[in-house]
Amino acid sequence: MNHSRRKALRAGGGASVLALLVAAGIVRPGEALAQQWNQAAFEVKSLPEALRVLGAQAVAASDAIQIRAPEIAENGAVVPIGVESRLPGTQSITLLIEKNPQAVKAVIKAMMVAQSQAESDIDAALKDTVGTYYKTTMEAAKLAASKQPIMIDQRKNTQFILDRGQSMKELGYVKKLAPRAAIDWTLLGQVIAENKALYAGLKLKTVA
Repeated sequence: MNHSRRKALRAGGGASVLALLVAAGIVRPGEALAQQWNQAAFEVKSLPEALRVLGAQAVAASDAIQIRAPEIAENGAVVPIGVESRLPGTQSITLLIEKNPQAVKAVIKAMMVAQSQAESDIDAALKDTVGTYYKTTMEAAKLAASKQPIMIDQRKNTQFILDRGQSMKELGYVKKLAPRAAIDWTLLGQVIAENKALYAGLKLKTVA
């Protein structure tokens, strides 16, 4: 929508820009990196600054925005979240979470649990997802998992992630490269420190 008509819709609660999950390699690039990189948005330190950089001129509650998520996830490997806008002219949606890192940390922990489940019993981990969330066969899903196993702690691959951005730019998926400052492993480190037994049991991880 035009800058003059933009409104930032603010949900209660919240803690850091959800897009940081993309920069951290937690959200798949194909889902988000096709958008033009907004470097300035990753350099701000407060919600008002983020709103300004995004071109938002007002904050307003609206029932035209719906966020759908389960109260309790049946499967830690798949926690579906959807955002729907009924505002005329919506071209993009950015989620901002203010002052509550627990929301993002809970997602990171859930993915670590999913990795643990996949490493201990891949059949059980895929049972509830294949055919429901993933339209493929169990055999194909197991093959894909064997070729690219889950590894949530990607800290040792920081440079690889940055280099991958260059190849995506060359392919036309992104217009601007992410700066090094966009990759922040702070919350991941906190989750690891708070869940030492879970982390110790993971087979694939960064070794400090």
